[in-house]
Amino acid sequence: MQSKVRTTVISTMVVLGSVWSAANAATTAPLKGRALDERGRPVAGAVVMIEPVSFSGLVEAKTDASGAFVSVPLNGAVAPFRARAYKVVNYNGQRYCVRLAPETAADAELFNPSSRPVRNFRWRMTGATGDAPDAIGSDAWGGSISFSNRINIDSNEPEYVKPDDKIELTMVPRGPLIDGSTGRTLTKVVRAKDIVANLPVGWYGVTAKLVRSDGTKESLKVSMSYYDEEPASSVDFMFKGFENCGHTGTFVRTPLYVSRTP
Repeated sequence: MQSKVRTTVISTMVVLGSVWSAANAATTAPLKGRALDERGRPVAGAVVMIEPVSFSGLVEAKTDASGAFVSVPLNGAVAPFRARAYKVVNYNGQRYCVRLAPETAADAELFNPSSRPVRNFRWRMTGATGDAPDAIGSDAWGGSISFSNRINIDSNEPEYVKPDDKIELTMVPRGPLIDGSTGRTLTKVVRAKDIVANLPVGWYGVTAKLVRSDGTKESLKVSMSYYDEEPASSVDFMFKGFENCGHTGTFVRTPLYVSRTP
């Protein structure tokens, strides 16, 4: 028996009739599609948000156990529409609303219901979004990390890490990643002023070392708090993200506070 696909109407578009107007059946049709993860498994319970570009209003459809969704019929009189998909995850005590990627470039295009549209989505852990770079890292599906010194550390103090200092960052997964997949240990070497970008989002144990010009290394103290007066040699690291859906970002660039041992 075919599984039932849940559809929720959030608001009515009062422009040339309602979004799902039966009186204009010749120009109405639902949006259909699916949501899968990177391993090709269905993403159940994903929310697909459908909006007209030129008018106000919102329709939501949810994916079923097979990852499929069907919206209510959409009124072509208020076309074109755009669709975005999200998955709400409670991960390690933190709520995230993860934006899913269009499966292909065509799945990101605007559409008219008269074309009997299909839009498919994928839960991408890494890769380029195609969006312009911004201050929070929305140009990549993965998370990103920036480095900063802790509060009250001036550039003339021995604890200070200089912008051009080279840092070796090691990230060891504490368990499954946010999509349930198995992570692996990551090691990145960058300057302190650089961004470590496009990282699979998960819960990690993080350590950092300063790499001297002669190749020797010095362990750094790390913290997720700017105000931490007693940082440790390692920290449990969680990426920042969006709690609510409807955003056009991915994950929020997350600072890691580092300091040398005086």
